[in-house]
Order: sequence, then structure tokens, then C-alpha cells
Amino acid sequence: MSELIITSDVIDHYKDLLVHPDKYGCTYQPLHEVFTECEEVTPQDKLFNHFISYIKKPLPKVLFYIIMEQEFAAYKSVEPKDENGKGGRIGYRLKIKEDLL
Repeated sequence: MSELIITSDVIDHYKDLLVHPDKYGCTYQPLHEVFTECEEVTPQDKLFNHFISYIKKPLPKVLFYIIMEQEFAAYKSVEPKDENGKGGRIGYRLKIKEDLL
């Protein structure tokens, strides 16, 4: 298995693939049409798992996280850490649209 080296070009390519899938012959909806705003915070790993289940294609998790940060920063939420330093989970006030599950 080869190692993926993450560069700004790699990030830009994956972002273009997720934001404009039709340019590459992909049948899934663009990233901004997959998620909808909600009141509760969804952990980013749960969003990733739902997204992967939806597109049925491999996607490096770290690239998904970087692209989510770039595209959905306004919806980002970081759980405060407790007195023991636990917590700090990252999530977004987003959920995958019901009709895509």
C-alpha cells in the first residue's frame, strides 16, 4: 500500500472532487448538498462515516476533516475539555440529509 503525501494540491483535488463530483463522472451529490444545518453538534467522525456510506468510495479521513474545516467552518463546534483534560471533540452543527441515508 502506498503512502499518501498530503499537499495543498492533493487537498484542492479532493475538495474539487467532493464539491464538483459531476466534473469527474461521480453520481453522488456535491458536499454542500449532502449536509444540512441542525441544532445539535454531530461529531466529525460520525459525519465522516455517514458520508463514506453515502458516496461508497474510499476517502482518507484526514482529507475529509481538512475539507470540512475549509468548507463548513461556520458550523464547527469544539467540545470544551473537562478538568481532567478530557473532551475537546470536534463536531459540526450539521447532519447528513435524511433522504441520503
